[in-house]
Amino acid sequence: MEEFRNELRDRFAPPPEAVEWLLRLAELRLLATRWQIASVHLEKPPAGTVGPTDVVFGYRSPRRIQRLAARLKGRLRVVDGSSAYLRLRHAEEPPGALYGLLKAALQFA
Repeated sequence: MEEFRNELRDRFAPPPEAVEWLLRLAELRLLATRWQIASVHLEKPPAGTVGPTDVVFGYRSPRRIQRLAARLKGRLRVVDGSSAYLRLRHAEEPPGALYGLLKAALQFA
């Protein structure tokens, strides 16, 4: 992805913010695919209430999600045969921080 970003910058100058976010989303999708994660979405508390926000991973491979949970040292809870929850800290909720967290978490080792 980084090579692609650099190629875009070389040919067209720095991309607009919307394009940069599309590239970030594509990068996260590629990283998630390597973990056999089929879907990612945010689960927020109902409007007008206070509570935690979770990132919910829909996964296909129990072995891989258990490996990811072990890497995240208790931050990722596997709740059933297809869903795992990553509880966000308040500082991780803004888009840039969330992107950084997910990118670091999904780096395949």
